[in-house]
Amino acid sequence: MIKYSKNFKGKNFFPHSTVTDILNRNNEELYLATDLGVVSYDFETQSFKELNILDNDYLVYSLTESDNRLWIGTYNNGLFSYNKNTEEIRQYKIGDITDNLIYDTLIDAQNRLWVATNNGLNLINLENSEIKQFYKEVNNLKQPASNTFRDLYLDSNNRVWIATIGGGVSYYNEDGTFTTYLEEDGLASNIVTGIAEDKDSKIWLATHSGISIIDSFSNSIFNLTPADGIGGWEFNTAYSSADKSGLLFGGNHGITFLTDDFSEKNSQSPPVYITDFQLFQKSVDKDRQIFNNQIYSFKADENYLSFEFVALNYDSPQNIKYYYKLDGFDDNWINAEDRYFSSYSNLKAGNYKFKVRAETIRGNLSQEAVLDFRIEKPWYLTLPAFILYILIFTAAVILIIKLRDSIIIHQKNQELETLNSKLAAANSELKEISTIDSLTKIYNRHYFNNKFKDLFALGKRSKTPLSLIIFDLDKFKSINDNYGHLVGDQVLKTAALRAKNILNRNTDFIARYGGDEFVIVLFDTEKSGAEQVISDVKKAIEKPMEIKLNGKNFDLQVKGSFGLKTIIPAADDNFNQTINLADQNLYKNKRNK
Repeated sequence: MIKYSKNFKGKNFFPHSTVTDILNRNNEELYLATDLGVVSYDFETQSFKELNILDNDYLVYSLTESDNRLWIGTYNNGLFSYNKNTEEIRQYKIGDITDNLIYDTLIDAQNRLWVATNNGLNLINLENSEIKQFYKEVNNLKQPASNTFRDLYLDSNNRVWIATIGGGVSYYNEDGTFTTYLEEDGLASNIVTGIAEDKDSKIWLATHSGISIIDSFSNSIFNLTPADGIGGWEFNTAYSSADKSGLLFGGNHGITFLTDDFSEKNSQSPPVYITDFQLFQKSVDKDRQIFNNQIYSFKADENYLSFEFVALNYDSPQNIKYYYKLDGFDDNWINAEDRYFSSYSNLKAGNYKFKVRAETIRGNLSQEAVLDFRIEKPWYLTLPAFILYILIFTAAVILIIKLRDSIIIHQKNQELETLNSKLAAANSELKEISTIDSLTKIYNRHYFNNKFKDLFALGKRSKTPLSLIIFDLDKFKSINDNYGHLVGDQVLKTAALRAKNILNRNTDFIARYGGDEFVIVLFDTEKSGAEQVISDVKKAIEKPMEIKLNGKNFDLQVKGSFGLKTIIPAADDNFNQTINLADQNLYKNKRNK
């Protein structure tokens, strides 16, 4: 491994500290987009050179090459066209294109330049310099669903795919329309930050709620979550290998590498193994690790038997469900949920077959694992022996059986208590991971959807009022544009904490709904009480904020807009309608400001 840094000398010296994009020029030379312009790297001399194309040291976000021109997308300084033959430079800014913040650029199969910006999408005809601009249009499903365009990708069928923030993903049709996929179509999230493609021409999307896989030919969508072993919820970029057999996804948890057949592997049934077979809680064969397809024989009094089993599914073992059945004793399959053991006591003489199978989170059932055993009849089951035992040992046998059962039950209860404690701790950790927003540390939208649905149903049954508050931060986008997204993140965290501290009841909670939008749920709360909460939250979040970041202080003050819907749910009401009404009230109040 070779490292380059501005702190090194000689061939390992690199003049800048940040690289945002890399353009490979036929494996002979690299162009690197940096925080202070464009730098070239020569493979033959293994050296870097500052190109000094731009007069000012602009932060460069993207690089694209067409014929003799280099296209340079910058942060807040627009788009530059550099003619490598004449060294002529032309700048495109607001008025020419839709916005000065350029996220990505792409040359399509028709030699047109696509420019994704923070506010609008641009298509430049390089033959006649004609520029088309695309924006979100209300009630027009054939145009993009958002104005913030984050990533561009040209697939193997020469279709241009566009990732957006809040509007899902779209691809461009040559008639000037777009085909869009949103959450309502099955997408994991409407916040899409990266696009890649596999060998089967399926489109893989990095989103803020997992990974979505689109088969645009069958119009089907398959989603991957942390339960599938992808490492986390929030992803920020996607990349395909040269042969498209491997895909990389970067997120706030690190980098995830997947093969193109990952989704197919995840749909396969796991093998199931019986890992222990115990007689009176002791293994019948300590040297054996797998008891599948074994046959055993026991005496009549050897009738307390236990089984342990496991399904080999490394992607989501915590979501495996087990079903078992003892032929000769059970009439139906027993649903053990995630419990991986079973026990039988006082089995009568006869032939038995223990069977176990597993079900994955995708609903795939495994093949049955089987173990056969027989309990022999006792030699002493004769009339004289029974008469003798009844007369002499009745009292002693009863006492011993009760004592033995008591010890065994006590031991099993202790084991169950230990296992339940571990299971409760694991469930608590998994619940926190799946319900807490990674940035603000309050509940996320996934938790809100499930909890609000439960409270809504409870309100229906108990005729109890339920208040829903939706609020966002006014002009939050300008904070990101003027101070950067890191400062914006600190503002979101501060606002979320202040609002959370206002809520004193255990039944009330706040969650991040998306971006700078939050929801507060107040159970058993009339409209007047909810309005008081809005007043308190508004005062709290609108207090001046002192943001400290990288040795700098930012004195900021934000305003909030609120929407409220209070309802005593009726039989024909649904919680989605209540959310929409609260959201409408939010934007009504925002327009009235």
